[in-house]
Amino acid sequence: MSAFFATIESPLGPLLLASDNGGLREIRFPNGKQSAKAKTEWQENSTQLKEVTRQLRAYFAGDLETFDLPLAPEGTPFQQQVWGELCKIP
Repeated sequence: MSAFFATIESPLGPLLLASDNGGLREIRFPNGKQSAKAKTEWQENSTQLKEVTRQLRAYFAGDLETFDLPLAPEGTPFQQQVWGELCKIP
C-alpha cells in the first residue's frame, strides 16, 4: 500500500500529513514526539491530501468544527481500540 505525504503551514508551524488509500494516517507536529519529516518510503503528493489540507485550513480559520475525513491511524490493537472509542465522543 502506497503512503503519501504533504506539508502545510499552520498556526502551530509546519504540519506533515501522511495518508494512504485507507485515509489519513498521521499528522506530525513541528515539536511533536516524532520527527516532522517524511519516511523514506512515502511519496510526496499534495493532491492526495487536498481534502485534508482544505479541512485543516478551514479549522484553523475558525470555519470548521467537525472533520469529515477517512482515518487510518497506525497503532497497537489497544491504541486502535482507544481511538475507536474516542471517535464516539460528540
